[in-house]
Amino acid sequence: MLTIDGHSQAFRFEEGMSYLGAYALPDNTGDLVIKVAAQIGKSAFVPQVLMLDSHFQVTRVLGKSLFSYQPAHMLDDDRIEGTVYVSRTALKPEAYMVIYTPAAELTGSTTVLHPAKAFARAHSTQEPDIKDPVIPHSPWGLIQIQVEDRAKMQGLDNTFKAEYADKVALSQGVQPTAAVATGAAVAVAAKPKPAPAMLSETEAFYRTQIGNAVKAGDIEKAMKLVDEAERAGSTSARQAFVDAVKQSQK
Repeated sequence: MLTIDGHSQAFRFEEGMSYLGAYALPDNTGDLVIKVAAQIGKSAFVPQVLMLDSHFQVTRVLGKSLFSYQPAHMLDDDRIEGTVYVSRTALKPEAYMVIYTPAAELTGSTTVLHPAKAFARAHSTQEPDIKDPVIPHSPWGLIQIQVEDRAKMQGLDNTFKAEYADKVALSQGVQPTAAVATGAAVAVAAKPKPAPAMLSETEAFYRTQIGNAVKAGDIEKAMKLVDEAERAGSTSARQAFVDAVKQSQK
């Protein structure tokens, strides 16, 4: 299970700023079937997948055409789900997968099937006249990833290796800021030289601006402010962003 939250690495994609999860695909396998399911709770993360080759060049961007809402069924909760097929005989074999959410999705919402209606459908009875819940979209979420080797029909759920977000930067012609920890099970970013301590008045200013941006639904602006504040020495900007988003989803 992949967690993308306020502590995950962030990157500016063509669609705007987003937190992300970057993974190396397993080696020495046949064609892969990768199911990506973003769990829906009080909020919903709308995934988009960026596939890269071994030189970190983008091969595919998979979004709305791939992912769709799936109602809860049996042991599966409500989710936004899609399946990625990876061919090992492609002209540019894919080696990395990046999961993020487009900035435009953050102001949207997903309507999910009311549990009472789902129960009625499962038991072939009349559905109650109840409004379906409307779930706001979020910059983070919990994502289930299931991988199968089509040649062996064998699950490979635990073979993903986390990679630096800086590899994504390489794919888009942006100078990376840290080296890649090859084969690392967990991505640990290189620690930058700490900035001088920020004045309390400046900390308060950034917290207020971040909160206002979240209230206005401008998550991308809020994330820019967090990045700017942390580079200037803030120690509270990221938590202020997390708290503001949680408050907006109540």
